[in-house]
Amino acid sequence: MQVFKFGGASVKDADGVKNLGKIVQSAQGRLWVVVSAMGKTTNALEAVLQSWHGGDTPVALQLLSGIKQQHHLIIRNSFEGLACEPVINDVNEFFTALEQRLKEGPSDNYNYNYDLVVSLGELVSTRIVYQYIKYLKIKTTWVDAGKIIRSDNRYREAKVDWQITEAKCKSFLKDHDAEVLVTQGFIAQTAEGQRTTLGREGSDYSAAIIAYASKAEKVTIWKDVPGLLNADPRKFEDTVILPEISYKEALELSYYGASVIHPKTIKPLQNRSIPLFIRPFNDIQAEGTKIFHQDIYDNQHPSFIIKEQQVLLSLSTRDFSFIEEQQLHEIFDCFSTHGLKSNLMQNSAISFSVVVDAAGLSSGLISELQEHYKVLYNEKVSLITIRHYTAEVVERLTKGKRILVEQKTRFTARFVCSDASA
Repeated sequence: MQVFKFGGASVKDADGVKNLGKIVQSAQGRLWVVVSAMGKTTNALEAVLQSWHGGDTPVALQLLSGIKQQHHLIIRNSFEGLACEPVINDVNEFFTALEQRLKEGPSDNYNYNYDLVVSLGELVSTRIVYQYIKYLKIKTTWVDAGKIIRSDNRYREAKVDWQITEAKCKSFLKDHDAEVLVTQGFIAQTAEGQRTTLGREGSDYSAAIIAYASKAEKVTIWKDVPGLLNADPRKFEDTVILPEISYKEALELSYYGASVIHPKTIKPLQNRSIPLFIRPFNDIQAEGTKIFHQDIYDNQHPSFIIKEQQVLLSLSTRDFSFIEEQQLHEIFDCFSTHGLKSNLMQNSAISFSVVVDAAGLSSGLISELQEHYKVLYNEKVSLITIRHYTAEVVERLTKGKRILVEQKTRFTARFVCSDASA
């Protein structure tokens, strides 16, 4: 048993669907195929949601119609002749069901509405992929991920019930003998049958959940990069592939912001010693990166991650009292209420500093904090993280910048920087 996961970039068009078919044909043994929404479909469905939740159903329906036509085009370019019509009719059932739901108006629960609308992308992409694999004369079946991945009722950030999920997966594999099983990333389901999602970009995590529950031999994530690189190739020309790294190193890199792997992916794989491979979908002979238990290769190359559009918040008590456990509890409770996640923290006797994504910061949060604390903040800062740093790399990445916060541990250096003129 293997698990292949294909992201949105790998199935963004008909060429991607056909390439997926070739990769599946090259696999040996039983295979789970976990697929994300095609291309930028998730972003497009979020626009549908915004219009619908904002009370403009006609615009929401118009946007949804455009998404449907884009998928029809992919189908027509993937299947020859009349073979495309049954596939179009198939995916239209999903679009029609959502169209009818949009006409009924949204519920008051925004997160519930989000999962209802945005999950359509994965449902439709997997129907197209399923039909294409079947078109290639491979024995396959389509699996509603909600039927095998059980979650709680926390919409948009659902937590998995591992015991029930493993039992459901085991039962499904026993009852179905298809060579290839196609299912959705990102999606789960509550005990009451309500659809949930596992967090933005959560399809990698879905692949790990299924691998854990199936006791798979290995997981391969097919990406538009040659493997896990030591830096973002869009920002640095001299990047290198990390051919082998440990679970721990991969987890650290994903936590600090490496976008190739979802941070939650590693834990279930490590727990069952299932190796993870990151391989390029446009070169199926390339070995890419292997992530497994050995850590002897972790420090061969410095890795660096830069998060732009950050805000440095500095909170201090108004009466010169210490920042202690009670104050930290209040601050993090406020962050949790507003759905804000911290990327770096540092405290002194009477102040606490935290770096957050600018997009997650709200005026309501600032106002609430200002009731008890003096709040200062620096906008448009960047957070630089260097794993296995050297003096040369630190100098290179911070040159010409004003360092606002600096943290160093044995293996990691982190800097909050602004332009020197700021």
